[in-house]
Amino acid sequence: MITAELHLGVEEPFRPAEKAHPGLVLGTLIELETTAARIEHAGYELSWAERDTFEGYVRFHARDGFGNRLEVMTPTA
Repeated sequence: MITAELHLGVEEPFRPAEKAHPGLVLGTLIELETTAARIEHAGYELSWAERDTFEGYVRFHARDGFGNRLEVMTPTA
């Protein structure tokens, strides 16, 4: 099991990053799809539009409750 802890702060005035974002790597496609389903089920914005645009990885992008972009991916091999 791999665990990641992200420690974030909010600066005033708050403005979510448009391009900069953390990228989290999961071990399998099943983990990726399960994580995506959990994020969507929780009501957060999620997109597979760039699913196969990063060579060697399958990925999706999501937005957290503050509008920050997150990338979640897994190696294709």
